[in-house]
Amino acid sequence: MLNIKSFFGNVGIVFFGTLVSQVVNIIALPIITSIYGTKGFGVYALILGLTFMLSPASTLKYDYGLYTTHDQVKRDKLTSLSFVLCFIFGLFLLAVHYVSPGFINFLLLDDSYSLENVEMFLPLLLISISGFQVVNSNLFVNSKFTLASIVKVVEVLFFIAFAYFMKENKNGLIFSKMISCGIIVLVFLFYFINKINFSKIKSTFIEFKEQPFYLFPAHTLNAFSREIPLIFLGYFYGIEVAGLFALSNRIIRLPITFIGQAISDVFRTKTMDIIQSGEKLTNIYKNTILSLSVMSVVILFLIHLLIEFLIFNFFDAEWGNTVSIIKTISFIGALQLIANPLGNVFIVTKNQKLDLIWQVILFVLISLSLVIGGLYYDFNTCIKLYTISYCIGYVINIIMSYKIAK
Repeated sequence: MLNIKSFFGNVGIVFFGTLVSQVVNIIALPIITSIYGTKGFGVYALILGLTFMLSPASTLKYDYGLYTTHDQVKRDKLTSLSFVLCFIFGLFLLAVHYVSPGFINFLLLDDSYSLENVEMFLPLLLISISGFQVVNSNLFVNSKFTLASIVKVVEVLFFIAFAYFMKENKNGLIFSKMISCGIIVLVFLFYFINKINFSKIKSTFIEFKEQPFYLFPAHTLNAFSREIPLIFLGYFYGIEVAGLFALSNRIIRLPITFIGQAISDVFRTKTMDIIQSGEKLTNIYKNTILSLSVMSVVILFLIHLLIEFLIFNFFDAEWGNTVSIIKTISFIGALQLIANPLGNVFIVTKNQKLDLIWQVILFVLISLSLVIGGLYYDFNTCIKLYTISYCIGYVINIIMSYKIAK
């Protein structure tokens, strides 16, 4: 039986931790964007986007297998496997770099912005970010919500501190992200290392082989759908425009992250418990969608009311064009706040195939809108087409998840 008080209590813990981390982010954004400018922020966003695109391949999404079992031994095995796969993929990328140096230069679109050093460290960046995601999954699935919240805040503080102290390095944002996530991963591994059993890696890989079969392509498509706009916009309109979009997207994600992610992490864990008890997900689904819908409308209203004042008073003049971008893509954020937490029912009910189908639909919609917009229209029209396609995709997702929850 779902304990509503316990559910929202855990949401509150995660919400508070995420809120603190995002408030720190908000305070630091004007300083960071002033230091690195549209171009520096654009390059950072492109490289981070590429890393998130590759991230599903680094673990093959075995870390999400943690949410499909209540056996602690199996959870430890899956965590171990995820880290091993992550390091193997990082070594693979390092080998690619030495065999074919310059393999990410197609993203630059401007030879004056060199990334030789960043490319060499890309495997470490990927290991740091993917490893950080594994740490989060492990903490949340074991209901360590307070510790997970602290970890989130500490990572953000590390990132901002290193970004400021490395301001003389034009790639300082990229290195700061690698270091901040890497520190968290190393600390976690220091305490977890005794639980890693290399002799069980192969058997765990086989036992949970359904995880990569559907989740890997689904999450890869999701990452591409989320990050590919930066590449398309950078290609069609220039890297500075990519930087403007990156900041706009970051600002929209701030409220979405500290509310949606908090509810999503707890919702995923609680739905597992409900399924384990043999009950239906209808009640928790309805309660959650109602709460998220109200929050979504309030946030959408506040964004349109305050964003112009915030941008022109706290950011440099070169970021002024983000106002219109933010107002347009805010509708994506509103639907994302509702759809993302509820979409966890695909995972906990083992309907990964349906999730994969939806990811394909979303990717096709977004890609078509960006290609058509980039080839035939100006930047503002392209963003509107992109927003419409994304909103259609999220409406489809909500309908599909509701049918599963019933």
